[in-house]
Amino acid sequence: GNYAIPGLTISAATLYAADNRIVVLSTSQQTEATDYTLTVNNVTDQSAAGNVIAADSQYTFTSWELVPGYLTVEYYEGIGGTAVADLRASPKFPDSPDSTVWIDAFDLPNGHGDNYGARVTGWLIPPASGDYYFFSRSDDASQLFVNVGFLNPDTTLPPDITDDRSGANLDFMCWEDGCCAAFLEPGTDDATTPFETALIADQRYAVTFLMKEGGGGDWGQVAWREFNDTTPAADLTPIPGAYLATYMDTATELVIVNQPTD
Repeated sequence: GNYAIPGLTISAATLYAADNRIVVLSTSQQTEATDYTLTVNNVTDQSAAGNVIAADSQYTFTSWELVPGYLTVEYYEGIGGTAVADLRASPKFPDSPDSTVWIDAFDLPNGHGDNYGARVTGWLIPPASGDYYFFSRSDDASQLFVNVGFLNPDTTLPPDITDDRSGANLDFMCWEDGCCAAFLEPGTDDATTPFETALIADQRYAVTFLMKEGGGGDWGQVAWREFNDTTPAADLTPIPGAYLATYMDTATELVIVNQPTD
């Protein structure tokens, strides 16, 4: 009752676990790229005096917009080990990334650093309806999830995954538990889906890619291939921005970490 946003219903107000100066408001669905004004009353600080916020304190913000061409990358620094389980075990994951950038292909670039984890999120948008294989490769380990709506019984699960879900109702697809292989043909390695996944043209499929870096090189890539495509796996390239999208605050400076080609 201390918070009001005309046009939205606020269902909960909770302290942010990583910083108790921040309150997280759960709202009804916001309209993309729309200005909203938050009004706050009767909130006190944590001092002994219990200072009260000025009456009718307001802040205007713009809701995020689905932007084609990009995926969101969140970096979690200072985490040792090379297994994705090390990222999941960090108290920073998933709500407290140290930095956020955007990439314009499903290609997490080399050179960020050592002893960190990364989470890549957004949507995949197939250009044509059909059956697709997914391919992943990384340095070091990685896991790929896509909301296709099922878990194929032929899928081999990594040790820290016990079912087909990962956070946002996503289905486990494939994983690399080591480092540095090329994209591999289906049936030869767990870093490639051993089965075809039916996708519908122009439909958005939520995706999450987790990568854990120890030391040395650091990168992660995801490719796809239609069932009847004869391109060798080793010749595939990361999914380009034409088939990607992510939500972002369009008032935020956009940082592109992939270097454009000539």
